[in-house]
Amino acid sequence: SNKAIKSKEKHLENKLECPLEAIVEKYHHLQEQKQNLETKYRQLLQKNVGNFVAQTADIQNLHCVQFQLQTADMQLLRSLCKTYWTQNKTDILLAAGEVDHKGIVLIFCSEQAIQQGYTAGSLIQKFLKPLGANGGGKLDFASGGIKEINLLQSAWQSFNWKTFLL
Repeated sequence: SNKAIKSKEKHLENKLECPLEAIVEKYHHLQEQKQNLETKYRQLLQKNVGNFVAQTADIQNLHCVQFQLQTADMQLLRSLCKTYWTQNKTDILLAAGEVDHKGIVLIFCSEQAIQQGYTAGSLIQKFLKPLGANGGGKLDFASGGIKEINLLQSAWQSFNWKTFLL
């Protein structure tokens, strides 16, 4: 009943030595601070997007970039890749990140790369299939995932653009 709820609220206020409205107000303030910090964090990542480049190579007149962010959500990783893609003339961008102990992989291909026969959908399959994972997408963008992050990390460390594109 409503009376029982009010009694429990009053008991809780007495135990905490703080009115319930003050707790709710503090909670909302903390939520707002968290949101502001997350926004600043994303802005900082965007500003320093070049720091996530692991390797670059120029092969067959294509500028290829390997991009890594240790922990990210798919949306953040894709956003950072797009920022890098826009700021730098990149033909093939291979990106990896980790979400909830699972690997995510993204590939972007420029029009020039597509004209030379490199499509994001086929490249994501080529990268993930040996790892027992899969993915898919369009000509210019594809994504995929892998449950065993250690396999992705191993493939990532030994990755070589020349052997990958041949």
